[in-house]
Amino acid sequence: MKLLNKINFKNDKSKNSGFSLVEVVVALGILVGVITVSVSTWSGNYKKKTKVLLIHDVTYLLEKKMLETQARLTWQGVATFKGQDKEVGDFGEDFPDYTWTLDLQEIQIPDFRALLTAGEEGADEVTLAIMESVSEYFKSAVTEIKLTVSYKPKNREKPIKYSLATYHVDYGKQLSLPNLGGL
Repeated sequence: MKLLNKINFKNDKSKNSGFSLVEVVVALGILVGVITVSVSTWSGNYKKKTKVLLIHDVTYLLEKKMLETQARLTWQGVATFKGQDKEVGDFGEDFPDYTWTLDLQEIQIPDFRALLTAGEEGADEVTLAIMESVSEYFKSAVTEIKLTVSYKPKNREKPIKYSLATYHVDYGKQLSLPNLGGL
């Protein structure tokens, strides 16, 4: 009984029990910090997710259109594009915010004649004729294909453009060398 008397039980109901103002302010500070970090992390992840989805769609559309173009060039030849250096289109209802532009150009071969004739000995006519034939062959057999996919979201004035360039070689073209005159 002496032990129970020594323990002072506080049964005083007149005092309000609860948290002090300092404890509440510290708890609110921690809560605000956690919410701030959570919202900024979620916002950053949402932006990254949106960008990844955009890049996925653009990559898919670039690959799809480039394969269509290469198949068309392989089976129908460059002649199907003659007279039109550019084609423009869209991807239909599945991708309404996306358009494409296809640009075909023959490659530009530098003129090596000046380089060949600049030396002390210069270049003979046969070498120059061969260089001219090879340059003409590459101009007729190789086509540069540049495909651009544009994405115009509703909240932007200018579209975002992604481009892909490759070369198509017509292996059916024959290289005709000039008459080498007895060589």
